[in-house]
Amino acid sequence: MASKHLPIPIRLQELLQGGTWAVEGEQCGWGLRIAVSADRVRQIASDESEIYFCSPPFKTVAQYEVEHGLRRDGLAEGYNFWKEQGAVDQLVAEQATVIGDFGPGTDSPIILDYRDALGSPKVRRLKWSERGDKNEWVVCAKSFDEFADLLGLGRKD
Repeated sequence: MASKHLPIPIRLQELLQGGTWAVEGEQCGWGLRIAVSADRVRQIASDESEIYFCSPPFKTVAQYEVEHGLRRDGLAEGYNFWKEQGAVDQLVAEQATVIGDFGPGTDSPIILDYRDALGSPKVRRLKWSERGDKNEWVVCAKSFDEFADLLGLGRKD
């Protein structure tokens, strides 16, 4: 489970069980780099070329917000990424589970957004504005299944 009340989508459970999601690889602050072609990554984020996935247990944005009041990687004491750049006013932090990022330096988390449908969360990413002052959460995929299909992760039944 992502938290007590947020179920992990079945497809993600299958990817975890099959070893596709959490594999050995280059590690960054969010997790492991996954071998997905840059072309596929650009289908969900036209300005990105690589993707990193978190390992379970997944945390909500609310959990990240309160952890020590620091950035997710523990750097820059006193700086809270979520409050300063995370556009949390566009989310229900308790209903948004962080599943990945686009790599070192991007500070562009990928979340499962459960607020509209507990059983089928949308996948969103934090898109930075030109000046970094009006960042916004944009939909990458209408469901986790669509997200996995776009990235070529596993197969649908």
